[in-house]
Amino acid sequence: NTIAQEAYRWSTTAESTRRIMNIRYSLLPYTYTLFHKANKAGETVLRALAWEFPEDASLRAIDNQFMSGPALLVTPVLAPLATSVQGVFPGIASGTIWYDWYTLQKVDVAAGENKTLSAPIEHQPISVRGGYIIPIQKAGNTTATSRKSPWSLLIALDKDGKASGELYLDDGINIIQNATKNVEVSQTSPPHGNHFTNPC
Repeated sequence: NTIAQEAYRWSTTAESTRRIMNIRYSLLPYTYTLFHKANKAGETVLRALAWEFPEDASLRAIDNQFMSGPALLVTPVLAPLATSVQGVFPGIASGTIWYDWYTLQKVDVAAGENKTLSAPIEHQPISVRGGYIIPIQKAGNTTATSRKSPWSLLIALDKDGKASGELYLDDGINIIQNATKNVEVSQTSPPHGNHFTNPC
């Protein structure tokens, strides 16, 4: 006899699963674009911090965080029953800005700091790198419904008030496409204005 392990059997596990799945489905346009680039150019989808910040030798030893593409930093909880987690924020010394995915607020962190982040069981720490525009859609309960949802852009400005991003589009079904589209977007704002915007 074994104890059933389905996520829905525990309320906290079910809630944390719902929250992270909503994020996952809302990020389908961003992730789909990353996979397209992986297919066409051999780029990675998930990557080590040192991949994005090769000039920082200290990042080569970081094995408890990863990047999703160039714009998202994930700091997973790897210890049982932990309610906080420590992580680094690369590039701070050279002016990189990081934003909290949930609050859209700038992360207050010093260069080289191993920062403690709140991480209760229902919360997965995710940070957005300044200088990037992330295409998202309202999450549905399947990829098909998500693709029909309204679009928006998360614009995380860098220290100079600039950001850019890209989006690959196809029909989402067929291997051989009748038509595809590559969209590039950019934003420039005053450097002392709102650094994280969602204009759509």
